[in-house]
Amino acid sequence: RRQHTRLSASFWSESATAFEVSPWDATAAAAVAAVAAIAVAVRTPRCRGDGVSTAVRPPAGPGIVELLSQLRNAFDTQETWVKEHGKIFETWTPLANVVCLSDPAASRYIAVKQGNNYRDPCAYGRDLQLSERIEDALGPGSSFPSFEAWRWRKQSLQGELSFQRLLRSPELLRALVDLGEEMCQTLDAAAATGSIVRMNQAFSRATAGAVFQLLFGRRLEFDSLKLEESTQEVMECLEGLLMPLHLPGQKDALLAKRSHAHSIIDAVVEPELEQLLEEVRSGQRAPDRAPALLEAMLLKEPRWQGVGLENLLAEVRNFVNAGYEIQAFSLSFTVGFLAEPRHRRWAETARHEAVSIMESGFESKSLLSKTESMQDIFNEALRLLPPTPTLTGVAYDDFEVALDGRNYLISKDTTLNFQVLAGQRSSDFGRCPLHFDPSRWQGLKSSKLMTYNFGAHSCPGRDMSSLEARVWLPMLLSRFRFELVDVENMEVDSMGLHLKPKDGLKLRVFRI
Repeated sequence: RRQHTRLSASFWSESATAFEVSPWDATAAAAVAAVAAIAVAVRTPRCRGDGVSTAVRPPAGPGIVELLSQLRNAFDTQETWVKEHGKIFETWTPLANVVCLSDPAASRYIAVKQGNNYRDPCAYGRDLQLSERIEDALGPGSSFPSFEAWRWRKQSLQGELSFQRLLRSPELLRALVDLGEEMCQTLDAAAATGSIVRMNQAFSRATAGAVFQLLFGRRLEFDSLKLEESTQEVMECLEGLLMPLHLPGQKDALLAKRSHAHSIIDAVVEPELEQLLEEVRSGQRAPDRAPALLEAMLLKEPRWQGVGLENLLAEVRNFVNAGYEIQAFSLSFTVGFLAEPRHRRWAETARHEAVSIMESGFESKSLLSKTESMQDIFNEALRLLPPTPTLTGVAYDDFEVALDGRNYLISKDTTLNFQVLAGQRSSDFGRCPLHFDPSRWQGLKSSKLMTYNFGAHSCPGRDMSSLEARVWLPMLLSRFRFELVDVENMEVDSMGLHLKPKDGLKLRVFRI
């Protein structure tokens, strides 16, 4: 099924909210209702100056019958649709049209050039109606921003999540290593007893711990299983709220689920947020608190302190939800690829690289140069299995996009559906794009990945995501060998809000 909610490709997808929802929703009914709610006029190419535009409408894609029949199977059909209809095509109902695009360069052009960082002229950006539903699910203040609301939030994050800034924090690097050691202890115990581990659970606890350290400048106590429950309930609530029509009592049930989800995460972060706010007001940081992202944001942008505790709490919920679950999926996929028998050669190469990295240890000055091989492995997993295989946006005005020598007209109010999965499995990423081959990244840049998005809403947490992979992968791969349980190839669960490893990625673990 096509992904319909984005939590940053692998870390944070937005500066103030993490969700990006496709018009194809959890069920066929929800999808049709959501699409029908976006009424657009069918337009013809407009005159440009004294001449007529040579742009044409995108070719027709799947018809309404095929579209509805494949809604729950869109993950499996995305590449098929691209093969049948091309890199750009249009699907529509009588009340709405959606342009699907799988070309990385054209996707970047739309997000960067037509989005124009929400400056005039801005012809592309967020679906403003959708942001209201996100605020309903997460709380006041958390709707994904655009224009000025986006601008000041983005500026408050400027530079705070770069590799350079992250590596200046010895406390953060030490916390990542400690979290990696805790994972290794769990795997050691499993290897000693022959127990099967669910790798995604181990990564979920580590990634959540890393997010709390980053946000608050110290480790927090939490129940990782409860936190996963909270995130799942928030996603289910959002999915339900996206449906424009509800049965009697249905919305009340969704809001009750939202309240329960919020109570779980708020119990962890609200006391810490209140204490941090008091420290910022007094100018006295707690002795055991390292410089924290939230502290930097509050000091850099006074408007954060003016939004009120409830709004700040909603923003923190968003940061936490966005910052750990998708990253856990991504890291699990990475280990899962290396556990497949067909990739033994890559697993052995990765082990040798990991041993070399661990022999010299982690030093901030040399960490990036020494761990490029781990980044390549992580990139390749993200390329083949992006946890969010679809991203969306809306055309605020007519514009044109060039693709394969032709100009295509994108009409105002059209929903843009960026097919990340198909785009990243294309020849744009080199030879044999369906094969797992980390060496392809020796000639590519991570910024080419569609999964991190482009333009105003490119993932600000991508460097944090990469840093976690560069630290944890060598720690695990240098000490353990992994085997899939009862299957030859990793299985993917595509029926939820994200692509995720089926059953949490069951693995047998062997001490090297």
